[in-house]
Amino acid sequence: MATIGHAARRSRRGVRLTRRGRVVVLTLLLLLAGVGAMLAAPAGDASPPPGAAPTVVVRPGDTLWSIAARFEPGPDPIGAVERIRRLNRLPGYRIEVGQTLTLPAHRQGAAHR
Repeated sequence: MATIGHAARRSRRGVRLTRRGRVVVLTLLLLLAGVGAMLAAPAGDASPPPGAAPTVVVRPGDTLWSIAARFEPGPDPIGAVERIRRLNRLPGYRIEVGQTLTLPAHRQGAAHR
């Protein structure tokens, strides 16, 4: 009967993990925490794909000047106007509603709507 008593005492101690088992359990817990953190992160924190140039769609009332002022705020947005013209190969200053303009990539300010 000594064997039954010994087996009963061993089962009361609970689960015992080897060192390797503890490492596996800890790794799984860290992996689950990482996946949970990725799923909980807001989608707005994602960065745009590398190499994607910012764009803006021209709306009624927009001018190159107003788009440049939103894109590169300052007292005189003429430099931004000229950069937008060159980048989009615009012969003049006329833009059409619905036209998509590529903006210089160095600033991605408030021009996105």
